[in-house]
Amino acid sequence: MVPEPVSETQKVNPEPDKAYVHVKSQIPNLRFDSNRKIDKVVQTSSGDWDLWLPGGTHILKISADGYQMLELPPFNYGKKKSFELKLKVMSIYSITTNPVGALVKIDDQDTLTSPGRIELELGAHKVEISKPNYESLVFNINLTEESFIDEKKLSKVTGAFLLRTDPSEADVAIDGHIIGKTPIDTSMAIGEHRILISKMSCEDMAYRIILDEHGYTDKKILVRRVGSYHLTTNPPEAKIKIDGADAGKSPVSLELGLGKHAVEIDLAYHDELSYDIDLTDNGLRENKDLVHYYPSEAGIGFGGAVAFEKNMFTDSAGNVPSVKGGIFVSLFYRFHFSSHLSAGVRMSGYVLTLSEQKFILDGVQKKENLSFGPFNLGIEGRWTFFRGKVEPYWFLTAGAVMGDMTPESNSSTIISSVSGFSLGTGFGVTMSITKQYAMSVELCGSFGSGTWDKMGNPYSSDLNYNPSFLAANVAFSYRWGGD
Repeated sequence: MVPEPVSETQKVNPEPDKAYVHVKSQIPNLRFDSNRKIDKVVQTSSGDWDLWLPGGTHILKISADGYQMLELPPFNYGKKKSFELKLKVMSIYSITTNPVGALVKIDDQDTLTSPGRIELELGAHKVEISKPNYESLVFNINLTEESFIDEKKLSKVTGAFLLRTDPSEADVAIDGHIIGKTPIDTSMAIGEHRILISKMSCEDMAYRIILDEHGYTDKKILVRRVGSYHLTTNPPEAKIKIDGADAGKSPVSLELGLGKHAVEIDLAYHDELSYDIDLTDNGLRENKDLVHYYPSEAGIGFGGAVAFEKNMFTDSAGNVPSVKGGIFVSLFYRFHFSSHLSAGVRMSGYVLTLSEQKFILDGVQKKENLSFGPFNLGIEGRWTFFRGKVEPYWFLTAGAVMGDMTPESNSSTIISSVSGFSLGTGFGVTMSITKQYAMSVELCGSFGSGTWDKMGNPYSSDLNYNPSFLAANVAFSYRWGGD
């Protein structure tokens, strides 16, 4: 309990032969004593107390359960007068903030610095906490105990931080901590910060900023670190591209930013080269030997084929014979537009013999060995997967189908002719014998539709012709041009 000084009031004293004292307090069950005498003690309906004393000087003593007895200094309580005594119950309020050093204001008056403590009367109080660069806190407390410990964490005031760089993807460190790669769009505490921008191919950039609540927006142009790159080719005069941009014809000497770069080399009738380099401060010197290829190629191939035509070879019982095998021959010319793509013309076909086959010639049915030799004539497109001693490839063909069926005894006599169209495809591998001579091994097939011009077989149901076949062959070719 803490008393305020006794004060005289204008309140009417109902008993003028005594001194009247009104005691204001929130403490219940007060007990009063005096070094002289107390005539009467009455607790009011509001919880306060009224005392009547004989006029004169008194030393009042006040006590209550749970509180230390309070002894007031001597005071002259005059007869007929009214007095007021206010008793306050105090509590110790302790405040700690994170970070420390914040200014704490109580009820707009008392001020202390955290961590700190102050004695306050029980009840409601307004607390304000402030610190530069941190958000202020304002809150109320209600002290109901003799001591109260409070802890508050302060939040930093933040501002927007937007940073772009040219080139982008640069590492950004703020106050020694890497936060990511540009572009950066974040927020951080206002105040001074150390910024470090780094990128392997550029000079580091370090500077300081003072961030406020309005934020910070900037774009930094980084100074590239460069290295020397010297490239020669054999043969020279090849077109050079660096990172997709023309860099001239070989030999070239360039200053490039440090780090990775994509290099492309292109020379007519030579294999294209594409690769990456990793340029350092020491620079890089390279010489590339370009593989020459000949643009023109012609050749001939021999092998075996299996034919799927059956309609014209049906016998009198309606039996359809199995597939027939024969000799396969191919002739071709192709032009190589690049090290991968080529196109040209191709003629391929097969010759097979049909033993003791019945046929109709000039209205007369005969039986004899027959020779059948259809062939395809059309265009070819080919894709070579890679160049070298061994070159795998894939091709497509499209063209016309034609051929004759003749007696073996007289090849100039035509029993029936076929015509139609076909599509084909195949795979192969070319192996160089010399610079200009090569050997290829192929597997190919063809399918399509055709017709016979006349009914050569008396047992055929119609004039339909199936030009489909499968073949395997070995081809020899000669390549030239492009020197």
